[in-house]
Amino acid sequence: MDMIVELDNPTAALNLARQVSKEFVYHTFSEEGKKVFSQNLAKDVEAAFSNPEVDVYGVQLNATLIGYVAVGKKSHISQLYVAKSKQNQGFGRMLINFIEQQAKESGVSRLTVKASLNAVSFYKKCGFEDTSEVQEVSGIKFQPMQKIVALLDQITNYELRI
Repeated sequence: MDMIVELDNPTAALNLARQVSKEFVYHTFSEEGKKVFSQNLAKDVEAAFSNPEVDVYGVQLNATLIGYVAVGKKSHISQLYVAKSKQNQGFGRMLINFIEQQAKESGVSRLTVKASLNAVSFYKKCGFEDTSEVQEVSGIKFQPMQKIVALLDQITNYELRI
């Protein structure tokens, strides 16, 4: 049975991120980008787990981590990885739906992501839209995207409850 759990140990997440990145992400970077990304990956995963403003949720199947998402302040997706063997089976969408619900319950009106170029079509299928042209920093290309998750009346209702 699959389920979403809050993760507290970065080791499995880092291993998954490394495997997926090598398979799908690195080829979209320049040589400089590959070097920068690989040097920073462990630090970025550790930072997500140690930052109290970042929530990390995973999908487990038979006690094995098959995907995870890190979302800061309930609004910015900083990491989302799904194991190669489990892609195109709804697990990534399950994570997006989960954090979207978390965002709505927290009064957040939109989700943002700096999507790896290989993941842009996935995010578009989940309702995200480009917010600008493709960006590149230190040889790492990404597509800024967002998804509106709450209508104005939902935001107003939430603010009135506070």
